[in-house]
Amino acid sequence: MKRVAALSFALSLLSCGAERPPPDTGGASLPETACGRGVVVVASDYASSSVALADTSGAIASESVLSSASAAAGLGAPLSGDVTAPSSRPPSGRVVLLDRYPASVVTWVDPETGAVEGQLALSPGVATNPQDYLELDDQRAYITRYDSAASSAVAPLSRGGDVLVVDHRAHAAVRSIALPSEGALLPRPTRLVRAGAFVVVPLERMDRGFQQAGDGAVVGIDPATDTIAWALSLPGLASGGGAAVAAAGATLVVSCSGRFADGLAAQRARAGVAVFDATQTPPALVAVHRTPAPPSPFVDLDADGRIVLVTFGDADAGVPDALVRLDPATGEQRTISTSTPFTLGDVRCLRACDRCLVADAEAGALLVVDAGGVSRVPARSRGLPPRYLGRF
Repeated sequence: MKRVAALSFALSLLSCGAERPPPDTGGASLPETACGRGVVVVASDYASSSVALADTSGAIASESVLSSASAAAGLGAPLSGDVTAPSSRPPSGRVVLLDRYPASVVTWVDPETGAVEGQLALSPGVATNPQDYLELDDQRAYITRYDSAASSAVAPLSRGGDVLVVDHRAHAAVRSIALPSEGALLPRPTRLVRAGAFVVVPLERMDRGFQQAGDGAVVGIDPATDTIAWALSLPGLASGGGAAVAAAGATLVVSCSGRFADGLAAQRARAGVAVFDATQTPPALVAVHRTPAPPSPFVDLDADGRIVLVTFGDADAGVPDALVRLDPATGEQRTISTSTPFTLGDVRCLRACDRCLVADAEAGALLVVDAGGVSRVPARSRGLPPRYLGRF
């Protein structure tokens, strides 16, 4: 009798137009190429997310390996609308997803099968807002946590405002690397990039209420000891949110967006792209290049060592988002493409393929930037526009 009642209830839902979410499309078996196996495409409307897998040309191979509607085994915490992927390709070959605010969860996925291998709540009960993930070896990884707990009574592994060391095989937190703070200014770490023997971490250095912004900073962590080896200030620049290193490791780039609350003119005055000689310890500042609009955290270097970055648009001022190619030696800049403000997203350069991919939410596509110019490849996932990119 109970089974009949359950069936009647299900049929009544269908008759009322209720729809079950479509099933996930599974993993993708892609061959290893000179520039990797594939690209992770995170699509979002900021309320829900869907994760697609594409080949290195940008063509979608699995439309939705995982989404906010997924109920996959091992997915204890469903994806929110604020999900991103690491800025560097994990050597393990897995797909890694960072569910940022307020979830603060990292998820590991097998790209071949789409199976969830595990999840880790980075700070149970505290929204520490993870920003990036970098695998160091076959066991350890670093994760930057942007926000900090308001109370010092919170356990060290849950406090945030740090670089968290995790065992990515056991899906467990190991230790916290504290980052320098100054008065009310919290560290607010963002990216993680390898530059020679060090892991470089830009710091935005803003207070808890985002009312004050100090000069940006960059710290270098020695992964052999999990300790800070050096720290650099970025005088006159604020909100250093993006970072990238050239293929040879000689050039380090940090993009600083300035502080939005200061107004466009004042924001531009503290915004720029800092270029460092990473062959020195600590890296030596070579130049600061100003862009017509504030540079976003979406930055990379192409096969020729040129900086490819997105600059923020401003709807009130009639300024579009712009995809810009910048020569780090001369500062010469050329706009490659434009879009509606806040619709151009992540930039990932596949240097061995002499190609850069850029998420374009307005077009629902990936921009493919290569020797032939700029083309578009459709990249919606579950109808959601692409915003963030990763590699596997």
